[in-house]
Amino acid sequence: MAKKLVREYINDVLLSISRLEEYPEGIDMKAMIADFRITDGIERNLEEISKTTRWGIPQELRHTESDIPTRRIEFILNVLRHAYDTMNIDILWDTAHDDIPIFKEAINRICMLDLEKFNPPNRIHTTRRGPTRP
Repeated sequence: MAKKLVREYINDVLLSISRLEEYPEGIDMKAMIADFRITDGIERNLEEISKTTRWGIPQELRHTESDIPTRRIEFILNVLRHAYDTMNIDILWDTAHDDIPIFKEAINRICMLDLEKFNPPNRIHTTRRGPTRP
């Protein structure tokens, strides 16, 4: 299967960010704790942002922006995957409210760059049915 273009990954990140931005409207931490649907939605979107940033956006592109809290964004994925039963609600809240707005600004600046040079090279992919072009 062909890899997505970098712009497609960035659009996925921006979509998850826009979904996250819908949650905090009038919601405080107590309301988030009280409604598992809100917590689940925030967890899901943070996981998508973290996963897509880590594996979809090349490291050299992420490093063009010093404002990207890359380590914290990647950390949230590890926490969500490996410490799910003991998830600290403060980590979710702080990441969604403190890190994501900064991250969004950095991603928007990255969108202004020439992203074509960061795309994976076209290759012939081999499948069970034989070689295919992406």
